[in-house]
Order: sequence, then structure tokens, then C-alpha cells
Amino acid sequence: MTQSPSLRNQPEYQLEAQRARARGSLVRTAAVWSPLFVAALGTFLYFTTGQFFDFGQGWFLVGVLGTVTFLLGFQSVGALRDLTRGTSEVSGQVTRRWARRDSLVIKSHYVRIDRGQIIRLDGIFHADVEQGDHVKIVFYPSSMMAVTVEMLEPPEESPEPAKT
Repeated sequence: MTQSPSLRNQPEYQLEAQRARARGSLVRTAAVWSPLFVAALGTFLYFTTGQFFDFGQGWFLVGVLGTVTFLLGFQSVGALRDLTRGTSEVSGQVTRRWARRDSLVIKSHYVRIDRGQIIRLDGIFHADVEQGDHVKIVFYPSSMMAVTVEMLEPPEESPEPAKT
């Protein structure tokens, strides 16, 4: 009796699962931050209008609401742009890799590619990538979140011409 290979071990399946996981993360980000952004924007506009028609609560509140609205909008609009625009690709040498805790709970992993681009990786990718590796990363440009990481062979050094 022969055993059929598991779909989970197939490279095509793994690649599609990575894409689905990255897109799902963007959808969650948009679903969480977009309603909060719309509510904050409405509140900000209400209190700003109130300042001009003498029923407002003061400019300090408008300033705080403006800051909160900007921060929520940054997350929301970035995720929505990535969902509509698609992915980009970069190839190069990893010049630095690190991990840090965002919001005291979530551990995020990052790499810097030789052109200065900083890309956020999934923990699975981060374990495979070392400083000095040559990689090709497909990522979402607004959130700089990696979709796939492919290891490349280092470029061959061109021999220097002999001096006469």
C-alpha cells in the first residue's frame, strides 16, 4: 500500500498558504482599524466644526482627536491600499535582522535589505534568514509586510582586470 504525499508538504500548497496568511493579516488590520478611523474622523470633524460655531469643547480636544485620527488612518489606509494595489518585490543582501516587541505583546521580526528597505517578516521566515544572505522578498509596499521569502545564490564577484 503506497501512501499519498500530504498536500502540506507540497511547495505550491505552502506558497499559497503563505500568501493567504499575509492577505488575511491585511484583511484583519483593515477590519479592525477602518471602523475606528471612520468613528474618530467623524468625531474630529464634529468637534472641529463646533469650534467654528461656538459649541465646541476647546482646541486641545480637537488636537488630541486629530492625532488619534491620523494614527488610526495611517493603519487603516495602509492596509486598504495594500489590498487594492497588490505586492512588490525586492532582491538584495540582508544587512541586518532583528526582532522586537510591539505593543508589549506581539513580537515582530524585521530585516533590512541593502537598499535600506526594512521589511517585517513572519516568524517562520525570520528563522530561516541570516544576516548576509541574499534573498528575494515579495511584500506589501504600504505595510512592508513580507508575503514570501526566497533564498538566492550570492552574486559572483567579478574578477578585477589585471593591471599592467
